[in-house]
Amino acid sequence: MDFAYSNIDNLKALHCTRGNSKVCAIYVHGGPGYGVSLLGSERLLPMFPETTDVLFFDQSYCGKSFSFGGLFKPQSITQHLNDLIKVTRSVAKKYNFVVLVCHSWGTILGLRLINFKIDLPLAYVGLGQVVNGVEAEKFLFDKVFEACSGLEGNEQNLLSPYSSPVLKKGAAVIPYLSRSRRMALSFFEPFVIPLEDTARNSKLYKRGDVLKMKLGFLNAVGRLWGECLSTKFDEPNSLSVEVPCEFLTGASDVITPGYLVDRMIQVNNFSYFVKHTLIDNGGHRINLTHCQIIKASIERIISKSI
Repeated sequence: MDFAYSNIDNLKALHCTRGNSKVCAIYVHGGPGYGVSLLGSERLLPMFPETTDVLFFDQSYCGKSFSFGGLFKPQSITQHLNDLIKVTRSVAKKYNFVVLVCHSWGTILGLRLINFKIDLPLAYVGLGQVVNGVEAEKFLFDKVFEACSGLEGNEQNLLSPYSSPVLKKGAAVIPYLSRSRRMALSFFEPFVIPLEDTARNSKLYKRGDVLKMKLGFLNAVGRLWGECLSTKFDEPNSLSVEVPCEFLTGASDVITPGYLVDRMIQVNNFSYFVKHTLIDNGGHRINLTHCQIIKASIERIISKSI
């Protein structure tokens, strides 16, 4: 097994090669704004089949693709989608088949890409698929607020000022997101060590890397939150997908609930293979907790494709 960093159109990527594989999986990280390349081999590699090469790339302005100048530049889903298309085309030149494995925010980009019908041999695996930004955010808020009701202290008071969280924009949304996500993860999946905590304790990360990770996240969220909320993949006929797809959702995921994935599949055209798996004892971070189930999904979708 070999690891090597490379540049793909100014994006930093960690390429894991494992022999003479003709299949490569591209991991599209969540966030927005969390780079994964440094942690790819440490926390995320176990979810990929041993016969598959893997590319972990840091999206624009985060991780090893971070630059302080990027803090002053606009960001958009279209820009990040174009980056993903460039990365995917670059990888497809070297392999017979490419699997997009996307998590959370990354699923917005991945699903848009395969809906474009670009002429590449692709399959798609969505982990914690974002479907309807506004409805999912209201679902999360209600679940967290309800969970706070039986506790002593001021947890509910911390969320009360954000009773209309979907109306927040730009930097104003960051305090809400920080509190709601932290509370949601502590209530519904407290046993998972977050990637950012792994970064602080990893020998691969320096103090400056952790700072860049945080700045990249705060900058991206402030600039992209409104577009994330506008996602509506569950509108009838909003998707027409012609590549094999698997979606995996944690049964306890309150950030990207599974019922929205079922609705999306029902009202859209998935003309090839499509499957949705609800994972028992799983939350939003199934990419860290249920690697073997995800690995089996990737193996299955490859076997149905080539």
